[in-house]
Amino acid sequence: MNAVRDDGTHYGYVAGLSVDIPVFSRGQELQARADAQHALASARATTWEREVRAQVVEAHAAHEAARNELQRFRAAAMPHARVLVQAARSGYREGARSVVELLDAERAYATVAQTELAITARGKQAELRLRMATGAW
Repeated sequence: MNAVRDDGTHYGYVAGLSVDIPVFSRGQELQARADAQHALASARATTWEREVRAQVVEAHAAHEAARNELQRFRAAAMPHARVLVQAARSGYREGARSVVELLDAERAYATVAQTELAITARGKQAELRLRMATGAW
């Protein structure tokens, strides 16, 4: 659309379109972007792998610690608690011990058994965390 003024100049509207033609770039920008994305993905994979390995090591250590604690507890506390409660039961049957002493021995044995169950539960939880970390779930 053009119009002519009295002084002979033209004025009007002009529309333009610009298109980049990658004649000189030869895909260098795309290659650089792909390389950057690959480097980012590799870094994320490496980080993830390190995190998984750390989780496996931590879970394995917790599992071993729980197993060792349970073995030590069973070797140290359980035999003494059993002997104590058996002695209290036989002493009560023979009339040498009172019912209070029997109940006290039974309570002590129940406490030891409850502690053993708590340690066993912690060990099983650690085992489950280890299985989850290693993918053996």
